[in-house]
Amino acid sequence: MRIFYFAALIVLIIVTTSCKKEGKFDIPVVHTGEVTNITPGGAVFHGRVLDWENNDIIDHGFVWATHENPVLTNANIIARGRPNADDFKREVRYDFKESEDYFVRAFVKEKETVVYGRVVYFRGVSDEN
Repeated sequence: MRIFYFAALIVLIIVTTSCKKEGKFDIPVVHTGEVTNITPGGAVFHGRVLDWENNDIIDHGFVWATHENPVLTNANIIARGRPNADDFKREVRYDFKESEDYFVRAFVKEKETVVYGRVVYFRGVSDEN
């Protein structure tokens, strides 16, 4: 009988220590979506932030530049405060040059952290496109 109790105790220990509680992310997850409606005078940037309700986000938006790694300190910025939905988009008015490459990424900013989505590439177009 002792062997049975000992085996049951071992199984109980394995089961209780191997179960993981599903937790929230410590930081929000940010996705950069496609760039649409590209004209010489602007474009529409799309993004998504997951788990924003459980984080202290103070700002969100997009950064873009002609170099491959735009961040808040070296790029153009369009920001709109705390998000109110998972998906967001911003119409950007900017003089995008024909055939010039641009790089954009979504971001969210917390008090001490900035989280970026992946970089998305697009090319400026002429008035004729």
